[in-house]
Amino acid sequence: MNNAQPGVPFDFDPFGGGKLRLEDGTNIAVGTPHGEEITARILPWYVPAQAKAGQNWKANLAKLRSRFDDFIDQHCTTECYVVQTLIPRIGEFPTEPPGGFPDRQLLCRGPGIRKEPARLFGTSQPLEAQFPILNVRGEPFLNPDGKPMPFRLGMMRYITVKAVPEELRILPIPRLTELLGDGKNIIFQLPPHVATKIWRSWQSGFSMRDTNLIWLDMLFELSWQREKGSPLYTERFAWAENSSIALNGQGLFPKLPQFITSAPGEFCPHEHGYPRAFYSKILDVARASIAAIDELLEYDTLQPQNQPPEPPENHMKEAKSSVFISYSHKDKRYLEDLLTHLKPIERSGELTSWSDKQIEPGSKWFDEIQTALEQAKVAVLLVSANFLASNFIHEHELTAILKRAEANGVRILWIPVRACAYKDTLIAKYQAIIPPDKPLAEMKANRDKAWVKICEEIQKAAVNPS
Repeated sequence: MNNAQPGVPFDFDPFGGGKLRLEDGTNIAVGTPHGEEITARILPWYVPAQAKAGQNWKANLAKLRSRFDDFIDQHCTTECYVVQTLIPRIGEFPTEPPGGFPDRQLLCRGPGIRKEPARLFGTSQPLEAQFPILNVRGEPFLNPDGKPMPFRLGMMRYITVKAVPEELRILPIPRLTELLGDGKNIIFQLPPHVATKIWRSWQSGFSMRDTNLIWLDMLFELSWQREKGSPLYTERFAWAENSSIALNGQGLFPKLPQFITSAPGEFCPHEHGYPRAFYSKILDVARASIAAIDELLEYDTLQPQNQPPEPPENHMKEAKSSVFISYSHKDKRYLEDLLTHLKPIERSGELTSWSDKQIEPGSKWFDEIQTALEQAKVAVLLVSANFLASNFIHEHELTAILKRAEANGVRILWIPVRACAYKDTLIAKYQAIIPPDKPLAEMKANRDKAWVKICEEIQKAAVNPS
């Protein structure tokens, strides 16, 4: 769970006058102890506090700095801007700032890192939401009692890089792409005491799936933490028609000034002060990169020698084990039942579950399945004739699971979903959670009791996998 993080600065009150201030991106008051539902994680997952430093990370940073320095002398200036929109998303917003730049030449564009929305819950007492968050249809999220649901918004980013054509300098193609690729590799080699300073608003981590432009994400993260006068300082702006409005705050979810939020109507679409979309711009990627590298190297000199880096102030209870669920898509209803019954245990932070439902369209299925398998401590098999007949499961999941089990790398728990010829397979070597002669499909009144027992066994195996 992700409790209040006093080390992360909170945005200013959009309503002014010293009234209630909110936790960044939420509808609850600042300082309210809370946790959040564990949402699906697209693997591999990066947690700054758990980063492992590459052996030559400082030397690699210094080399990259030198290459950006040469870039300035040889190539024309490159600008970069990001558009960030809220999740749930209401309405359509452009992926470029208003006004446009007709004299610029597009170099590259793509998604930045994103944060999924989450329901919140109280850790010491029930939470009280100050206003309802709206869903994609513009309807309020409400609890069964009709009160606003405590909620944290999500966000998605879209990054664009363009060149400013100059007569005496050449376009940076493909040079810039090479530099951004090398920068991406270095980002994930940084030690935790450096990584946590960059990603101070991402202490629970983010997916590494859409990170081709992670170097640019890093530049924006640092620029929003700076004060005016810093070479990295950049503001964030919402737009209304052809005008721009500077935003307040240094968190992931900046707010509109009070004179906008108190005005009648929706001059600028927002969620109680959080703009539904904003943009930010870096005028020179190469110079900003050099300034950022200098800061990253300075962070390391400030780290006490011969002492382990201090973890960020983060009370999130990380899951102790990952549970890999293997099933046939023809038995999808049983997967849904399992995930429903596992949810309270996941919410407690003792485990996280993974199934191929978490693979997004366009992803490399095989790679993500193999990564999830490598990280799993427990493998749960939903066994049926469909499961045993699946060539994909047999070749890409079951074989790998059985090999890891033989090497004591994973514990197998299997659930008889329907009567099948499991005795003719290696699964028979492992004990089923419930009696195979009473599979789930043949249960009616006692099925929920069976699911409770199944989840208890999964919890035991996850907490004590030996």
